[in-house]
Amino acid sequence: MLFFTKIEIALLSGLGICFIWQFIYYFCYLGKPSRYGNSIKKGKITLPAETPPVSVIICARNESENLAKFLPSVLEQDYPQYEVIVVNEGSSDESDEVLGSLGTKYKHLYHTYVPSEAKNLSKKKLAVTLGIKAAKYDVLLFTEADCKPLSSSWIKSMTRHFDQETSIVTGYGAFPKSTGLITKLAVFDNLISGLQYLSSTLNRKPYMGVGRNLAYRKELFFSENGFYTHLKLHAGEDDLFVNEKANKNNTKAEISPESVTVMENCYFSIWKELKVKQITTSKYYKKGPGIFHSLTSVSRLGFWGFALTCILLNPLEYIIPSIAGFIILCRWFIQGYTLNKAASILQQEEKFYWSIPVLDIIQPCYNLYFRIYHVFRGKSDYTWKIN
Repeated sequence: MLFFTKIEIALLSGLGICFIWQFIYYFCYLGKPSRYGNSIKKGKITLPAETPPVSVIICARNESENLAKFLPSVLEQDYPQYEVIVVNEGSSDESDEVLGSLGTKYKHLYHTYVPSEAKNLSKKKLAVTLGIKAAKYDVLLFTEADCKPLSSSWIKSMTRHFDQETSIVTGYGAFPKSTGLITKLAVFDNLISGLQYLSSTLNRKPYMGVGRNLAYRKELFFSENGFYTHLKLHAGEDDLFVNEKANKNNTKAEISPESVTVMENCYFSIWKELKVKQITTSKYYKKGPGIFHSLTSVSRLGFWGFALTCILLNPLEYIIPSIAGFIILCRWFIQGYTLNKAASILQQEEKFYWSIPVLDIIQPCYNLYFRIYHVFRGKSDYTWKIN
């Protein structure tokens, strides 16, 4: 019979509790989008067959190259009735020329612009509002100029959830395949973030969406006063809008390979700005999902703290280090299975195997760096502090 000291029992108990929480988080929570997507694919879940007319809205600032490269993939969607509206946010490049040239070929392409004299407000929110006002149809679908739908059925996939109750549909916006450790970390972080908000929506607790792939009704926007409650912020036109307007009955999540959009590039500077943007808006989120994710972060730190202490406390005693090592391997397997299965369904080219432990440890360090960076540039969060 084996006997452990009180310290060893305490360490193993702490490690076990953290592991159970991590198992629930990865397998039960983050694994839900994969199970949902497979259920749709196998016909266990049926969706409305309607194809409502759609207005696709894209806001662009100095994106002439991306518009020329990616806009045709939006304009050539396999969908019966839709329009594409591009809002030029005061570009100084050849965006107008590109849009004019594409407009001669695609008659369902329209474009407008943000007045250059607009100041002391979020140009992105103004651009989105102008696009919505110009839209002919009630169902609005949003993406960015530097994003490309991975399928000609993107519109069909994102709008198939709309019924009498549904007003918002959240989709996944992928990052491109990495070229180094930092970009691999960005892909890893984005995949987890995407699974978090998709899982919360499936659990009927929606809290955010991303403007790279998001749909909602025009009627909802105007009946709920658009961005009125957070006009003071530059950011929030996507995630904060969803956080305020979404509820357990009016929001659905779309999980399929056909529904994904992917960014052209994700340099460190781009990832940093996206992270800082979410840090800015997340303080205004509903508390429920945030508390759960915070406790999950604490359990991850606790897991590694207890595991490493078990291994280093008495490395010559093989029993405790062996138990800790086995639990680490179990968690590693669960992470790899959950994330790679989701990546396959969401057409994420990146896969995670040997890199998981490294990424899992350095991710909190970068999140801390982004928060510190945000502290020193916080004045740019508000429209009334900087133009």
